[in-house]
Amino acid sequence: MASPDNSANLSDEQILDLYSTCYFQRAESGFYESVLAQMKGMPNALSNLEYIGTKKHRPDIFRGEDWSKNIVFKDGPGKDAHEFQVAIVGEIADPRYGTIIRAQGNHYDGRDGEPFKPVDDKCKIKDVLVLRAPSYCSLDLKNLYDNQTALIQDIENTELAMDNAKGWIPATAGGPRVVQAQPQAPQVQRIKRKSCENDSDADEESDSDSTTTTVIAPSEKDKDRVEYPGEDKIKVGAFYDPKVLEDYGGPYFEHINSKLVQLDIRGPNNKLIPPWKQYKALRPGSIVIALVTIHIYTFKDHGSDHDRDRKIVQLSAHTIRVLDQPDVPVVKRVRPVPRTMLDAPAPTPSTPKKNTGLSNFVFTPRSSPIKPPSSGEASGSGSGSGMAIDEGGDVPTKEDGGPSKKNNRKKARN
Repeated sequence: MASPDNSANLSDEQILDLYSTCYFQRAESGFYESVLAQMKGMPNALSNLEYIGTKKHRPDIFRGEDWSKNIVFKDGPGKDAHEFQVAIVGEIADPRYGTIIRAQGNHYDGRDGEPFKPVDDKCKIKDVLVLRAPSYCSLDLKNLYDNQTALIQDIENTELAMDNAKGWIPATAGGPRVVQAQPQAPQVQRIKRKSCENDSDADEESDSDSTTTTVIAPSEKDKDRVEYPGEDKIKVGAFYDPKVLEDYGGPYFEHINSKLVQLDIRGPNNKLIPPWKQYKALRPGSIVIALVTIHIYTFKDHGSDHDRDRKIVQLSAHTIRVLDQPDVPVVKRVRPVPRTMLDAPAPTPSTPKKNTGLSNFVFTPRSSPIKPPSSGEASGSGSGSGMAIDEGGDVPTKEDGGPSKKNNRKKARN
C-alpha cells in the first residue's frame, strides 16, 4: 500500500480506495450501529419525518408561505409555525460530485467570454457539502440515508404537481378560449420508504427511488504569515483574517472589509473546528450530522413565455458535527487564479455531475462565511450562523449509542 506522501497526485476516489481500511473499521467497531440508533431516536431526524401523510403517519413538515417566490419549510401549518430544523447524516462526497471547500467557496466568477468577477465585499461566499450514504455501511443505515432523500423527493414531486395544476388549460367547447385552473392540492404519490429494521412493515404505497440530496456548509480563507487566534478567541460568530486559509490570496480576492466567520462546525469532542482546520475535518470520507432547514428558491427563467421558472430545493446548515474522519491524506489547496490570467479557461468544479448513481444531499451554511465585522472582532453566537444540536438527541460518536425508529420509511434492522 502506498504511503500518504506518495499519493499526493492521486484522485480523491483513488485515495479512498487505497485507504479503505478505515471504512471497514467503522463497520466492524459498531460505529455505524451507533449512528443508526441515534438517528432513529431523534424526533427531528429527516429520515423519521413525513411530508406526504400516510394512513399510519400524519405530515410532520409543512410548506411555509411564499415569500418573494422563496419558500421555507416549517414545523406546523399555521402562521406562527417556525422554520423546522431537521437532522441529516451522511458521508462527505469528493469534489467530483459537487463538494466545494476552498477559500473562494462557490463564488461565481463569470462565464467564459465575460469579464472576470473577483471576490469583493459584496460577495456572499459559501462552501458546499455533498453527502452520500456512508461507505460499507449496513443495509439498515443505507435505508435510513435513502429515506432522507425520499422526503426531499416528495417535496420536489409536490412542487412539480402544484406548478402543473396552476397552469392554463384548454377550454371546453362553448366556453372561453382558455381557462385558468383553480388552485388545489395536487395528488402526489409518496416515495416508497425502505425498511430500517427486522420487521417487514415498511411501505406498501408508492414507489420510485429517491436520488438527490445535498447539503451545503460554510466558507473560509487562507494562512500566510498570520498569527492564529488562541482557543479562547474561537467562538461561533468570531471574525478571522482570511489569510488563515492556505489557498487564500492573490488577485482573485479584492475585498477590503470582509472577514472570515466562525460557523458552528464541531468535532466528535464537541469543540469548534476553526476554518484553518476544516479542510482536514471536512475532507471526503468524513461522517457528519447536520441540523438544516429546507428551502425552495425560485429562479426566473428569462426565456420564452412557455419556459417555467426554475425551482431549487436547498438545505441550509445551521450546525455541523463531524462524527469521524477517514485515515486518508488531505488534498492540498492552491490559490485560485483569475480566468483572465490563464491561457485556457479552467474547469469549474462547482456544479455537481448528474446521474452519477449517488444519492446526494447538498447543503449550504445559514450565513455567508465571509462578512464584514461591525466593529473589529466579534464573539458570541452570531446571528444565523448556527446553533447547537437541539433536544432531538445528542449527536452520535463512536462511543455513543441510541434508540428508536419511525413508521413508513425504509426500516433499519436492530
